[in-house]
Amino acid sequence: MYLHVNIAGTLKNILPTNAMLGLLVIYFIGRYYFKLAEEYNRSKSGYAILGVISYYGGTFLFGAIAGVLGCFFDWLWIDTMDERLLGIIFLPFGIAAT
Repeated sequence: MYLHVNIAGTLKNILPTNAMLGLLVIYFIGRYYFKLAEEYNRSKSGYAILGVISYYGGTFLFGAIAGVLGCFFDWLWIDTMDERLLGIIFLPFGIAAT
């Protein structure tokens, strides 16, 4: 007998929405790059936008790699997992890309 635990359903009520989490991440990454560009007398808004693009690029790259590996190794958990939980799993990889 197998015990099925619905982690994604339990976390739905606890975790903030993906959009709100994404906005907070964009804000803090943009602010960090803005201050860094200000310190080195570079284009502030350009570097803030570059930081956000690098975050989304890293998240997209890891998501594509996870999707290909999921198809190759037949990982069913990727298809059935809640999108918010996947977003939280992919979050550190996007931040590491910046």
